[in-house]
Amino acid sequence: MHTHFFHLAILWLALGIMNADHNAVVWGKVVMNKTRVEYSEEQFLKWVDFVGSLNHSLFKSANNKVFPSYTLTVDKNPALGDFISIQEALDSLPPLNLLRVVINVHAGFTQGGGADSTIVEWGDTAQTPGPKGRPLGTFASATFAVDAPYFIAKNITFKVYQYDASAPSGRDGTQAVAFRISGDTAAFVGCKFLGAQDTLYDHSGRHYYKDCYIEGSVDFIFGNGLSLFEECEVHAVASVTGAVTAQGRSSMLDDTGFSFVNCKVTGSGALYLGRAWGPFSRVVFAYTYMDNIIIPKGWHDWGDPSRQMTVFYGQYKCRGAGASFAGRVSWSRELTDEEAKPFLSLSFIDGSGNHGSSISAKTLTHLHILVILTLQAGKISIYWGQNGNEGTLADTCATGNYGFVNLAFLATFGNGQTPMINLAGHCDPTVNGCTTLSSDIKSCQAKGIKIMLSIGGAAGSYYLASTQDARQVATYLWNNFLGGTSSSRPLGDAVLDGIDFDIEGGTDQHWDDLARYLSAYSKKGKKVYLSAAPQCPFPDAWIGGALQTGLFDYVWVQFYNNPPCQYSSGMTDLEQAWKQWVSIKATEIFLGLPAAPAAAGSGFIPADVLTSKVLPAIKGSNKYGGVMLWDKYYDDQSGYSAAIKNNV
Repeated sequence: MHTHFFHLAILWLALGIMNADHNAVVWGKVVMNKTRVEYSEEQFLKWVDFVGSLNHSLFKSANNKVFPSYTLTVDKNPALGDFISIQEALDSLPPLNLLRVVINVHAGFTQGGGADSTIVEWGDTAQTPGPKGRPLGTFASATFAVDAPYFIAKNITFKVYQYDASAPSGRDGTQAVAFRISGDTAAFVGCKFLGAQDTLYDHSGRHYYKDCYIEGSVDFIFGNGLSLFEECEVHAVASVTGAVTAQGRSSMLDDTGFSFVNCKVTGSGALYLGRAWGPFSRVVFAYTYMDNIIIPKGWHDWGDPSRQMTVFYGQYKCRGAGASFAGRVSWSRELTDEEAKPFLSLSFIDGSGNHGSSISAKTLTHLHILVILTLQAGKISIYWGQNGNEGTLADTCATGNYGFVNLAFLATFGNGQTPMINLAGHCDPTVNGCTTLSSDIKSCQAKGIKIMLSIGGAAGSYYLASTQDARQVATYLWNNFLGGTSSSRPLGDAVLDGIDFDIEGGTDQHWDDLARYLSAYSKKGKKVYLSAAPQCPFPDAWIGGALQTGLFDYVWVQFYNNPPCQYSSGMTDLEQAWKQWVSIKATEIFLGLPAAPAAAGSGFIPADVLTSKVLPAIKGSNKYGGVMLWDKYYDDQSGYSAAIKNNV
């Protein structure tokens, strides 16, 4: 069963949907015709700005300042959505639609919430017979193919059904594409692409991948797109020799290439970073961790030595056992600061970088329908460190329940005080007893869990006396917990993902300065994430000003111990407060709750009430991120996170 391609762009996918009653997979085919209108280069640059900001309104809602739009909601429960299948949603669109359209796929639509369980999959390979009996070939084997520009997907997995990761590398017919993107100006956030040979066909156009996971064996990121991969994990399942990339730039005039920034290369087998599919192939890895699976030579010329003179392959400040430049082929480059600069940000794909012939400022022709496939799935954030009976940090992450762990607390800092971390009952920092947590932290991060250091707390001694004081605290945090260096790092050599502001006293001054100084360190390499835990009365008395900076990625609002805005017997107070909180300049807002009745004085919501009443009322918000729980000890007693995680 295959669609044909019309002369206009066409999007098709094969979708596997879990039937809860019969535990069977129902396969569907989705086809959508595309219409085209002209857009200017200025409008495209606005798209780049939107992508760079990572505002959830881009990925979760149809609201847009430039184009008219509307949202279609898909949920297997007819009472909660407009349609029960993506097919029905697309069928509802008129053939000549001039509106931007968002398809919003609710959590639990197939097998649960999150990219791990919401999966688009199909089983074609390059050898699968097509409509006329001839093999499909690599291009037409894609599980999901997009030819339209302005396509965005968030928290969805695209998978080759039952792909054989152990198949011999390069064997004819084993090529099977999980996703092909041929449209311009596309973005992917929190998505997974699963296959073996030729997993992700980045065919053509400008594309942005953020926090994605890409798995394969041979040439599993290939094509001739101009694409930036930021904070992604590239995971090899090669049984013997494989390659991450096969970039197809065929001319020195092509402004294409792949750039990987702050990524991870992990997995099995022996891996080349890239093979020169095109004679002018261009690939750069920067600030990227590489497992000890990289072949020392690093790069392969596709059996054509003449390509050694024309390809552009580079590394910049990479780390890990596989990142050593010693042994790399002589025709690859260890980039200087100036050489690397054009590859490190969105300027690489918006045309302002100096990495080759720039993208012309001509008027672009683009599709006037934007389809966003996005899953309203959140994560659970947990506080750990305030009870010695709550289990180890490694055990906490091994539960699979949490997306974030906040280490509580750095309770003393600022105003000339010697900073002191207090992980009650777990370790004694005064005798370097907490450095052993380093391996636990790395283990958690390897699972994709962000580990934050929470500063403050309800019983701490902290105070920022001035802007200079804020700068000094930021410097201390950078050198001792983040990407800097110090001879006395309390948690060893592990690099935390960011800083959590749990400010409940001291002063309301200079927290915005601290946020700015910490955020500035992101320019040095690995991003420094910022989170905060304000009280639900709006605005927060202590860090309300800091939250207006727009620098915070995650805000877990404490909807407990605050009767005026927490849940009681009805939703009115909580919903009103929630609407205020989602108006702030932050990327994601979390509903903060006690994990058990004893964890707080008030505000506990039974799991069944949370999943049936509260979450359905707030998950449609543009900035919904999930649920924060206080804390791990009480969660162990109640099993709260396990009870709610499939609905978060």
